[in-house]
Amino acid sequence: MAPNISENAPARIFGACSISAMERQVHAMLPQDPAMLVSYINLKLRDFYPSLDALCEDEDIDVAELSEKLAAAGYHYDRETNSIR
Repeated sequence: MAPNISENAPARIFGACSISAMERQVHAMLPQDPAMLVSYINLKLRDFYPSLDALCEDEDIDVAELSEKLAAAGYHYDRETNSIR
């Protein structure tokens, strides 16, 4: 006999967090190491997003905060190549 799985199963399994809330938390977690951050952002820009603004909007990332973090490590966004350099 199959177990009784209700619509609230994810909430029971993961506590008070819903699946969509967990997905938002995962997307908001960016690598802290500058080289890993650049690699992660460039992968997203290359494969999924036409601009840094689009990526930040979709991933709920503060573009100014990200730009400051990248600048502190000597990187900047290049619109022509749609990549972090």
